[in-house]
Amino acid sequence: MKVIIRSISLLMMATLVAPLVCIAILSLSPNEGMDIFTTYHGSMHWWRDLFHDHSWLAALLNSAWIGLLSALMALCITLPVALLWRLEKSKAARNALLLAIISLTIPPIVLAVGLYRTMAAIGMFDTAAGLALSHLAFTVPVASLVLSSRFIATPIDLYLAAKTLGAGRFHSSFRWLMATQRITLFGCVGLCMLTSISEVIVAIYVTDTRVPNIARRALTGITQDISPAGFAAMTAWLLVLTVCLLPLALKMTNKRRIYE
Repeated sequence: MKVIIRSISLLMMATLVAPLVCIAILSLSPNEGMDIFTTYHGSMHWWRDLFHDHSWLAALLNSAWIGLLSALMALCITLPVALLWRLEKSKAARNALLLAIISLTIPPIVLAVGLYRTMAAIGMFDTAAGLALSHLAFTVPVASLVLSSRFIATPIDLYLAAKTLGAGRFHSSFRWLMATQRITLFGCVGLCMLTSISEVIVAIYVTDTRVPNIARRALTGITQDISPAGFAAMTAWLLVLTVCLLPLALKMTNKRRIYE
């Protein structure tokens, strides 16, 4: 049984890693245009191209703070509802979380068109704030899914004990969160931020080149000026994520081994 599980895990890992390896290989090619998909000659001057392409830096900075803003807003909206559901057994809060999670099944293109009309009507089209608000349609469901799945697996004995000792609802909830859900909160913000950064559909419909971001810049590079610099930027972004996330994954794995 263990051999089967390991084989399936390796197959899943290979499926996820293979496209990333291909992108890294393409980023080493000096060819321009569609030839990059048919011919390959190794070269390192793509670093020079990336260094001189300042639009990628602007897109990265914009995506980072817009994604963080959207993630924090999503957490502020979702966290009180999740706490009411888990700690106070609120059926209304449970239904709200369920509705948010179900909204993940709505095609992104449908949401994008509606968001486009909404942002245009309130005068926030082509603005960073409008993009951050638009991403809530995707980050709120993600936050609802993460928080509800983690909260349901965590006992609430500490919360009940704090209330028994006279602490109010707010202080009891805060103590329970800080004692049991700190990693969950950071992980929720991180996942929402990554969702916001990678949401191509909203980036196309709600913003223009006046608000550059990673998704739009990558799409522009692929459809108009396919060059090694674009693939270089994606490779660099993957390396950054790997460096940031790998230590966290190893730390969590070590903790599980200790508990076992």
